[in-house]
Amino acid sequence: MKLPTIMKTSSALTLLAVSLFTSPLYAKAEFSGKHEIRALFKQLDLTEQQRQDARLVIEQNKPDFTADKTEMRQNHEQLTVLIQSDAFDEEAVAAIIGHQLEQSADKKWQRALLKQQLWQLLTAEQQQSWLQADDERQAKGQHNKKDGGHKNKGDKRNKGDSAKHMNKRLQLTDEQTAALATLKQAQKEQAVQHHQSKQAFKKAELALISEGKLTEASWTELYAQYQPDMQSAAVAQAKFRQQMWQLLTPEQQQRFVKLQKKMHRKHQSRRS
Repeated sequence: MKLPTIMKTSSALTLLAVSLFTSPLYAKAEFSGKHEIRALFKQLDLTEQQRQDARLVIEQNKPDFTADKTEMRQNHEQLTVLIQSDAFDEEAVAAIIGHQLEQSADKKWQRALLKQQLWQLLTAEQQQSWLQADDERQAKGQHNKKDGGHKNKGDKRNKGDSAKHMNKRLQLTDEQTAALATLKQAQKEQAVQHHQSKQAFKKAELALISEGKLTEASWTELYAQYQPDMQSAAVAQAKFRQQMWQLLTPEQQQRFVKLQKKMHRKHQSRRS
């Protein structure tokens, strides 16, 4: 069945917007584990004392990124230069991403310790509910990934609005739209594989916690097992972004950079 042009254009532009505005390492997503924990705890039947204890534990273990901001920004700028180059330097990209993963390992270890402390606040019944909720969350995540990664209609609608805005600014040709659609199909399969690997790591980490086997040595061994998958997925995402960038004309690239800076300023003003 042939899709209407407007639908194909919207889908391609949504992909372009999300891919070119997102770091290939997914660093922010990886560091947002506390939001998953908060959402999970809302599903558990906690006493008021448990809620207070959990808030205290989360607050005491709040990660501090102040010292990392400068280097994270430098890494992001270096990756942007490589992605916007005519030829993809896979070795250089892999080196930067590997360094980022090494930097983020300590934060991930601290997050595992946070989960362990929260686990110990729960009763045996609540712990079982945590495991069940985690299984359901992962199953739902797999379903969402296969369906295009939209968590809900609101997410899909917001991305569609961004696509329309970019379409007005970039004015992609039919040939560019078709090429983006082809790249999207190849990237989708890689994204599903990366998601499965990431979820497998989280499940194995929770197993260490639930079985009382979490130590720095056991966690480090687990992280080392999955780190190559994390790195290869991030490198593949960077290559994908570089291919998409090359589809744009120099004029479109200039417009996109201006739009990117504008969105960044808007994001910063919201955070402040």
